[in-house]
Amino acid sequence: MSDHTTYNCLIIDDEPIAISVIQEHLGAFKNFTCLKGYTRAVEATELLSQGHIDLLFLDINMPGISGLDFLRSLSKSPGSHINNGLQGLCSGCL
Repeated sequence: MSDHTTYNCLIIDDEPIAISVIQEHLGAFKNFTCLKGYTRAVEATELLSQGHIDLLFLDINMPGISGLDFLRSLSKSPGSHINNGLQGLCSGCL
């Protein structure tokens, strides 16, 4: 029995090539749909507020606002998020 659940993903990274690489890797999985990639975290706020994001790929070191600060600023964060960097693995960072 296979799982047909589809997960809506969003990528936030200040480097467009990183967004492209993640999108390419996600394309190998039928259960993941990349809805959008943003190079500025604040641009993603509206889509995130709609509540249809299951998985967030988030760069930590971005100009203006760090990925972790952006995640903390959300009134409702997605169910899962992946930080691009070891800082996201620290205990109590969120």
